Amino acid sequence: MLHLNNHAYNHNIHCIFVRSYTMNKTAINLLYYLSIILTLIPNYTAASDLIIIRGDEDYPPDEMHINGVLTGFNIELIQNVANSISLSVTFESYPWKRAVKVFKDGQADAITYFSKNTDREQYALFLKGNTLTESHYHFIANKQRKNRISYQGELKDLSQYSVGMQRGYAYSEELNKARFKSKAVLNSVYQMTSLIKTNRIDLAVLTSAEYEAQKNTERFNNIEILSPAIFSDVSYLAFSKIRNTSNNAEKFANAMERYRSSKDYQALKIKYNK
Repeated sequence: MLHLNNHAYNHNIHCIFVRSYTMNKTAINLLYYLSIILTLIPNYTAASDLIIIRGDEDYPPDEMHINGVLTGFNIELIQNVANSISLSVTFESYPWKRAVKVFKDGQADAITYFSKNTDREQYALFLKGNTLTESHYHFIANKQRKNRISYQGELKDLSQYSVGMQRGYAYSEELNKARFKSKAVLNSVYQMTSLIKTNRIDLAVLTSAEYEAQKNTERFNNIEILSPAIFSDVSYLAFSKIRNTSNNAEKFANAMERYRSSKDYQALKIKYNK
């Protein structure tokens, strides 16, 4: 009888041990696989971070690369304002046409250097406080033909010439309606300069910032800018309507207004000769 009781006791102890071991092993396995899953899930803790799209060209002194680092008046302005309201910023650069599409499709929170028009207001928030800088649009021409082109600011005087305009840019209503010999919608500045150099178009439209950034490069050899400017336009840090960024847009606009009244803002303007 004693032998049977000892056997039963030992059997029970064994069963308890096996069950305990199995449960512990299962728990350890669950924790292991859970840790793997968590490492695969993107980190969304910084929910307030802003992804800001921009064109991949340099537009000094507003947006440019120095020693491979993105900087400039707009860039520092945005970063300083974001820091003041504890928002971190990530800039992503694309060719301009693609940058506009990425933003329009709701794949970014905001886009820099963006001017306002009726079409863009469908998908972008343009708040007064989020203005960045003023852009001046000019004609460029082949240096050898520049003196033969008479331009004093009247578009009607250019009706005999062919003009290249860049896809994805927002031009003034007057320029869009102007009558030229022909209009070519081009995909890049490189395409513009190539067609001007080979006399396939007479003129192209470019901002003064784009021209200043590249005037000493091989691409702009024998190409000059015409004055006066065709028109000027204010550019914004525009926020996405698709991504429901209105709260951050308003927060940013209010912070931008406060920053503009600070000594730091005045120092920034002096730094970039604004």
